[in-house]
Amino acid sequence: MTFASAIAVLSLYPWNLGLNYAGTIGTSSTAHHYTAHGAYVVLDRRDQDLLVFGYEKLNIRFTGVDYSQNLAMVRTSTWLGRAFRPGMLLGNLSSNDIEGGNCLGVRLDGDVWRIGYTVSHQAGEWRFFDWTIFKQSRQSIHQSDFQLRYNFRAITFSANYILSSTGEKQLKYGMVGCNWHPAPMFDLALQFGQGRSRIQTDWNSLTLDNNPDDLTRNFKVRALFLPLPQIGVSATWVKKYYAPVSANVPWKRYSAAFWVAGLQLRI
Repeated sequence: MTFASAIAVLSLYPWNLGLNYAGTIGTSSTAHHYTAHGAYVVLDRRDQDLLVFGYEKLNIRFTGVDYSQNLAMVRTSTWLGRAFRPGMLLGNLSSNDIEGGNCLGVRLDGDVWRIGYTVSHQAGEWRFFDWTIFKQSRQSIHQSDFQLRYNFRAITFSANYILSSTGEKQLKYGMVGCNWHPAPMFDLALQFGQGRSRIQTDWNSLTLDNNPDDLTRNFKVRALFLPLPQIGVSATWVKKYYAPVSANVPWKRYSAAFWVAGLQLRI
């Protein structure tokens, strides 16, 4: 009787619960090896209001060095209507006790007829060890992202413009994407980006690209399979190209490729 009463109470609770996991492996052209594990708790109120807690631990190994990084993020989204969904992002990062940072962001997105939009801005501070002066330095970061989407039946096209500011330097980056949803149980996403960007935050996957060099180009392919509405399995391939911040060493460009496997459970 107690168990039946508990089930009845839970059925009245307006929030759905999701538990997600993401595992990442990768290598770079400079012989860096990447492994990461991420865990996420998702609360959504019947696909409207949203609250996501995420934690990721990243390890990078190269020439005897074991670099560890911890990232914690919280994202919210409030449903005021189909055309207005404001949200916030809060993140904190620590790395080997000498590097880290924090960020706070706001976002507004919505859909009007077949057109969707997302506008976001985030500000933060990045702490890093400057090997040229052998001291820890601090750098303020500002990043704005504007996206337009066009929904055409089972296909959605998107275009992003990202403007980043670190100190007195401004960086511009553009991305285009295509999302194909041919059946309720299958989804395929493609993305390509080019320009210059640094300390780039992904609001959807709750990840942070804090590579000290500039991101100049990226490719992304993601496939999601939903055998049941409560279970999802995804596979993602990402290729990123970087260039040193200094324009005097263009020959030091390099790339990194990642495979990401994900598991989604919805209760």
